[in-house]
Amino acid sequence: MAPDLDADLADRERDRGLRLGGLDPDLLGLVVVEQAIGDRRAEALERLVGALLRDERQKTARAAVTLADVQRVARTWLVPANRTTGIYLASSTVPQRAPLPTRVDVAQLLANFTGQMAAAPIEDFELTAANIESRLVKSRLTVGGQPGLQLVVLPRQTKGERVTGTLRLRWGTAETVAGSAVLAGFAGSLLVHGTAAQSAEQIKQTLLALDATVGFSTSAGGLSANFELPAKNTAAFMRLLAELLTQATLPDAEFERQRTAALANFQSTKADTAAVAGNALQQVFSNYPEADPRASLSFAQREALLRSATALQVRAFYKRFASAAIGEMALIGPVQPAQVQAQLQQLMGSWTSSEPRKPWVYAYPASLPSTWQSVQVPDKANANLQGQLLLPLSDRHPDYAALTLANYLFGRGGSSRLWVRIRETDGLSYDVRSVLAWSALDDNTQWTVTAIFAPQNQPKVEAAFREELARSLKDGFTQSELDEGRKGLLSTRRLARAQDGGIAAQLVSNLYLDRRFAFDQQVDDAMARASLADVNAAWRRHIDPQRLAMAWGGDFKLP
Repeated sequence: MAPDLDADLADRERDRGLRLGGLDPDLLGLVVVEQAIGDRRAEALERLVGALLRDERQKTARAAVTLADVQRVARTWLVPANRTTGIYLASSTVPQRAPLPTRVDVAQLLANFTGQMAAAPIEDFELTAANIESRLVKSRLTVGGQPGLQLVVLPRQTKGERVTGTLRLRWGTAETVAGSAVLAGFAGSLLVHGTAAQSAEQIKQTLLALDATVGFSTSAGGLSANFELPAKNTAAFMRLLAELLTQATLPDAEFERQRTAALANFQSTKADTAAVAGNALQQVFSNYPEADPRASLSFAQREALLRSATALQVRAFYKRFASAAIGEMALIGPVQPAQVQAQLQQLMGSWTSSEPRKPWVYAYPASLPSTWQSVQVPDKANANLQGQLLLPLSDRHPDYAALTLANYLFGRGGSSRLWVRIRETDGLSYDVRSVLAWSALDDNTQWTVTAIFAPQNQPKVEAAFREELARSLKDGFTQSELDEGRKGLLSTRRLARAQDGGIAAQLVSNLYLDRRFAFDQQVDDAMARASLADVNAAWRRHIDPQRLAMAWGGDFKLP
């Protein structure tokens, strides 16, 4: 890219980031809260207003900045001699503090300020499961003469008239994609690096002109894309999206750059205590051959696949499997569903693949012994615990709500047993939690436990974890714990439905699973009415310490 285009692109991206930041109430609220710590609300308001006004002035000033100005400043100030390294040294004396900034005169700053036109009002639409489901518009593309990509649109007014979308394409079978897990992972990140019609630089410029963002990821099972854009640019963005998906060149040079970076990162991963412990744990449960996409690969196996991968292989894989034959797309925002469906039909109706698609499920291991193993990772200041218990359950099980609540009380919420004991009371861990990863397709749910701690504290962390798990199973949880935890968990679920990105992901999942948002409401209702006896019984019924596998990664000083 030419230097002047680099400078223009950076400036336009900065403007876009500031503008979108102003549309994010969570971000603005966080700024005010952080500035208001210590009952300094007046100063926080002054600083926020001052920052917004300075940005307006700086936009005018930046317009006059030339590439020569940027290069001159870089040559003058970005030199090694001007670099400063800060080191924190604990001290028992009161440190010298810098003076507080001068108070901002808000009246003076606002004296000649002219604001922008008021944004269109946002409709009062409560994002409940019932309301969301009542407004959905669903359709389906015809791809190669057969039913193909499913589309669901939630048409509603959004802040800044933005559209949020999620796309999932699903491909292959466990047999047809065998040996391609590493190859498949490269395709997504290469899609924006060139098409038959545009270079990577031109794609960046197009996205910037559309005020849009898009991110791709791929795996042996399919492709995921998340995007966001102004509603007025929906048609143009869909054309670009189809071009990236169907005409991507997946260039050699970019592949080699990413492969080299992946190999370099892999070396640090092998010294990461969390990664080492997690990989060791996965080997306990892996009962598939190396080529199977469900197999858990060792570090050596994965590194060998990375070194042997080629761009030609990635292109062959993507051409063979990628299509709009099976997948789902969800859009949220002020768009016309019929128009979007008609355009996508024209753009992707002929994008087919001859490869069959069949979702693969994970066979539940017949033998589940309890194992506790320690993996040495030399010269690391932190250690990591990874624990896992496989449960022959899916999210359709009658105990889904009660067991989810029980886990929240044990290791998920801010007042959970693990957090209060290991983090707050004993002060042994920087982070500790338990998570239920529910399966929606097959009876293969995972209960995992993680903790980060200093290596010398490993015996105490292990003892505390064992004690809290045994106590929860013997004595159960209390009514006060359940009442507080239930409020927190239901609030978290409601907040997830208030974020367009989360709703879009849920809509895609619901299409794939042939579900409605009523399922979420049923779960909320089950959680709301679950009794303490229900929660304790579900916990004791499914959490068996005798089948729990644990791995510890760190620099443990052996006797």
